[in-house]
Amino acid sequence: MRTPVIRKFKRPKSAGAKRNRLTGNKLKDFYYPCHHKGACSKKNECTCIENDHLCTKHCIYGEFGVNFFKGCSCITNCRTSTCPCRGNNRECDPDVCKCSAGCNDEGCANMDAAMGRRVPLLVGKSSIEGAGLGVFTKNALKKGDYIDEYIGELLEFTTIDTAYYFDVTKDYVIDATKQGNKTRYLNHSTRPNVTARTHFVNGEYRIKFYSKHNIPAQSEVR
Repeated sequence: MRTPVIRKFKRPKSAGAKRNRLTGNKLKDFYYPCHHKGACSKKNECTCIENDHLCTKHCIYGEFGVNFFKGCSCITNCRTSTCPCRGNNRECDPDVCKCSAGCNDEGCANMDAAMGRRVPLLVGKSSIEGAGLGVFTKNALKKGDYIDEYIGELLEFTTIDTAYYFDVTKDYVIDATKQGNKTRYLNHSTRPNVTARTHFVNGEYRIKFYSKHNIPAQSEVR
């Protein structure tokens, strides 16, 4: 996986679609709930439709339009792409989903960031030459296990100078220079054991880390 780098930010000049340099996914516009008159449609100038977003519970008329995301009704668990939420890179929402999202912490498996779940991580000297500090998992991890999310300040591109940042939308980045968690110490590796995904969580985009394969306890995650 790629890690935040310290450098002066310059807006890329590319004719193609802008992509997240961490996940490789196409970046979307920052999400603002639509607030037009009438049901959500192109005719009513729904900004969600115009910006390729699905309408949510935060939209005034969202639930009355065809663009409203109705969540899932999974019977087993929501960890695989067969779950409509998971398949659309979204965490489940207890207000609209009919799965176990409304249960306790042991309920829905697709609410990691929303529930504040994370595995115990340790910071120590990296095993990668010249890398400085690194992050290690305290316990063994299985392939696909959720690790933690990248935490930092949400800043506009224009305010970035030198920072540990990851682009999360076309116009905003998550910068962990002043505020963050242990994931800021993840190092780049030619043999990564961690992958990153951008998920839509309760009205905002968040970057989450997952194990690519089984990782022994006390191993560096990179």
